[in-house]
Formats: sequence, C-alpha cells, structure tokens
Amino acid sequence: MKLSKIFLAVCIIATSLFTSSCSKYENGPGLTLRTSKARLTGEWQLTKYVYNGNTETLNADDKDDIYKFDKDGTYEIQDPGNSTNKGDWYFSDGGDMFFLNEEGYKIAQGFKILRITNKEMVWQETYKQDKIEYTLEKK
Repeated sequence: MKLSKIFLAVCIIATSLFTSSCSKYENGPGLTLRTSKARLTGEWQLTKYVYNGNTETLNADDKDDIYKFDKDGTYEIQDPGNSTNKGDWYFSDGGDMFFLNEEGYKIAQGFKILRITNKEMVWQETYKQDKIEYTLEKK
C-alpha cells in the first residue's frame, strides 16, 4: 500500500513536470524533439507584421521576400526585384534570441524568439520604445 502511494506521487509529479511549459519561448512549443537550429533552417515567408500591437497590412513587396537560413549559420534574405541581404545568424547563449549579422556590418541585429516550430516562427524586435513582431511560415 505504501509503495503504491509513493508510485502515485511520483506519477503526479512527473506528469506536472511534462505538462508544464518546458519551452524557452513564450509561445511554445512546450516539447519538441527537434533542436531550435533544425526548426529554424529552411526557407520562410513573412505572413504577419505587428507594430506596437497593431497588425499591419503586408504589401506585395513584403509578401514575396524569402528568408533562407542554412545549417552552417549563414542566411540570405531575398527581396525579388530589389536586393539580397546575406550574412551569419546565431542563437544567444540562452537560445531565446537569435541574431542576424549582415555582411559588411559590425553589429548584429537581435530578435527575441516568441515561437519557433517546424512550420511557423514569431520574432520580436524592440527599437527604442517600439515593438515589432514578425510571423513567418515555412515554404
């Protein structure tokens, strides 16, 4: 009887640990077998842009941009008909932020990761008092 009570207590504690948020990101996923790097790599398109809490309408020029992140830590943002930005990307030590260091620049631009799954990621950038949130979907 005593052994079954201990077993039950261990099961309850284990369940609460696994169902509570294990994610380093505000909006999950709570549990994943893929690393953040594996989820980030690939080609993405911007689907939503929120400026200080207000969802902005994406214009055609924004919708056709391709964000490509490679496993080797390089990235390329293609803006068809305009320009292509290239550089290196990396995660912060805690992994809750990532940085884009564009070729030719000494300072990397940092983004807080709010959500990153196999199909969607949400970043937040703070500039002075403005908060800009980007939602991208995998192509």
